[in-house]
Amino acid sequence: MAAPVSVVEDAEDYSFLPLIHDIIKCMDKDNQDVHQELNKLRTRIQDTREQIVAMPGIDLSADVQQQKLHTLREQVRTKNQLLQKTSEKRQTEQARKVNRVRRMETKWT
Repeated sequence: MAAPVSVVEDAEDYSFLPLIHDIIKCMDKDNQDVHQELNKLRTRIQDTREQIVAMPGIDLSADVQQQKLHTLREQVRTKNQLLQKTSEKRQTEQARKVNRVRRMETKWT
């Protein structure tokens, strides 16, 4: 497997159109920079290939990826339910404490 490649954040780095446009402009002018622009395009394509190969799960079939996605969604749903229950328990406990304090206050007054 290929070495990890850092993912480029800038969306323009994934676009080939500016490079292709530069190549066409150079060809229209009969400019000698065409080879340089073609090399830039080749480099961009190679970088993109390396990033695709380095993506996690790229070696898995679509069915396996879908199954993993389903499993992860189920885990998130379960964890959200647990968080909700925990939150409800805390609220119930806090309400009980407040009620105890109020009862004690009424006894003392």
